[in-house]
Amino acid sequence: MQAFERTNPLDPGGTILQSLTSWGGPGIEIFGAAVPAPDGGCVVCGSTTSWGNGLYDAFVTRFRNDGSVAWSTTYGGTSYDNGSCITPSPDGGYVLCGMSRPDGGGPASLLLVKFTADGDTVWARRHNGGNETIGNWIEPATGGYIVSGFVNQVGGFLAKFDSGGALVWWRNISGSGEMVKPAADGGYYAVSGPALIRTDSVGTVVWEHASTIFSVVEPTPDGGFVAATGALLVKRDASDQTQWTLNYAGTGIETIRGLRRSNNGGYAMAAADNNVPDDGYLLVATGGGAVSHTVDFPGLGFARTALSTGSGCWLIGQRTGGGSDDLFLVRTKPAVE
Repeated sequence: MQAFERTNPLDPGGTILQSLTSWGGPGIEIFGAAVPAPDGGCVVCGSTTSWGNGLYDAFVTRFRNDGSVAWSTTYGGTSYDNGSCITPSPDGGYVLCGMSRPDGGGPASLLLVKFTADGDTVWARRHNGGNETIGNWIEPATGGYIVSGFVNQVGGFLAKFDSGGALVWWRNISGSGEMVKPAADGGYYAVSGPALIRTDSVGTVVWEHASTIFSVVEPTPDGGFVAATGALLVKRDASDQTQWTLNYAGTGIETIRGLRRSNNGGYAMAAADNNVPDDGYLLVATGGGAVSHTVDFPGLGFARTALSTGSGCWLIGQRTGGGSDDLFLVRTKPAVE
């Protein structure tokens, strides 16, 4: 696999960008998710038709701090496999979640794959919820991992797995299980269709909000959370009371996504103008709900997530053109964090 670097036409003065990288092969690469790497780089997952064994295979690619590729690997059979989300494991490796269709046909299953820090496969597990089953999100949880996803004709689910990928418990929830994040008290916040759901440590629903459609959620150390709806960022405490709001409306931003808490207590976000989806935005807010940075990258592509590394930010998303879809990775200088 190869990375295609180019000069940066968006920051001619060199004040914002450290690097701008396009990555992909002759086919299609679809972005899933990304996490920071220890050296300030990042690890990205998704699905690809450029490499692998099947129609689509899951890929995991490790990028260094300068945007170059440290390693890249694929996983899949001859049918359809994808990587929706990836999370670090305690031993320095990574665990991927997604979906996998059997080579001989049949409904898809939730796919979990453990990789070493160098990209070698350790184990792979498949779990089926009784029908077509898709894994959307994975995060570390006590003793293992928490996963959210969707079962066709059933709805969303939350599932706890141990460190070896064995199922501990499974809970059906409303919606479609787009995202789950561990809360400070051992419970979980889940974004699931039109609902924001709060559960206890074994997945029992404590409360559910269906009146406000949140796109992303990030728990906070005080037991509360920060979530985004449209161009509005909202901070609520452990009692679900609003502490502050930050509204980006009127700046061209219509959708906030890819919300991640940064090392300095603030938040890094990807955002988009729904009318001009190729204009990607990197948003950085302080922990108190003030704007730190708003950087517009016109024509760059469909921004999907943002990561803060302690030495700058990553903005990662999708580019379309020339008959194929590739990824873009923007690395900012430390001042933009």
